[in-house]
Amino acid sequence: MDMLFALEGRVINLDESMGDMSETLEVVEGCIAELDTMEEKIKEVVLESLGSNMEEMLGVLNSTTDKPTMRDNALEVIVIALKEETMAMTRGLSTRIEEL
Repeated sequence: MDMLFALEGRVINLDESMGDMSETLEVVEGCIAELDTMEEKIKEVVLESLGSNMEEMLGVLNSTTDKPTMRDNALEVIVIALKEETMAMTRGLSTRIEEL
């Protein structure tokens, strides 16, 4: 009979331990759920941040690629103007030479 009482005592202790473990498991599962939620929020923030940074970088890239094009166009206009001026001077010199 003493063995039966000892065994009953161990079963009761085991039941109490199982209850404690169940409570601990619930707490851990709650923490995991909170961490999952936080992870999703962090992902959203990172993606949003990367998206806005990407837009800014594209804007800078576009502005820097536009500048050489604008500069090239301006240089082309200058070269054309210089050619015209050179041609006018050449005609003027030719006329002057003929006069002499």
